[in-house]
Amino acid sequence: MLNFRQYHQLTTPNYQLIFLSQLPAQAIQDFLQVGLTQTSQYINQAMQAIMLDERLTWGIQTMPEGNFYGLVTLVPTRPQWQLTISGPQPIPAEIKDRLQYLIEQQFHCSKWKLTINLRPTNLN
Repeated sequence: MLNFRQYHQLTTPNYQLIFLSQLPAQAIQDFLQVGLTQTSQYINQAMQAIMLDERLTWGIQTMPEGNFYGLVTLVPTRPQWQLTISGPQPIPAEIKDRLQYLIEQQFHCSKWKLTINLRPTNLN
């Protein structure tokens, strides 16, 4: 059984993937380009989905600067998992490599699809 709560932070040499509740809401709001109410709802829905083991959502933060870089969502659907990365292009290989390791080695999933969005198209 999945326990998504334990994946609250993933690191690479230059980035951290952190649950949205641990990041500045203003940075998320600026990235999503929506109002404060919609941003709060997005963060709350993302955290609820993690607690229910429905999907993982992280904010990407640069290290050591701590600048907000983008969003990652991982949904464990069948027959293949869905991974979406939203942020500036190109997405650094170290982020993709870390997520591939997580999916294939830790979640033992061999079928998954990567979607890259230059900017998020909606809040779902």
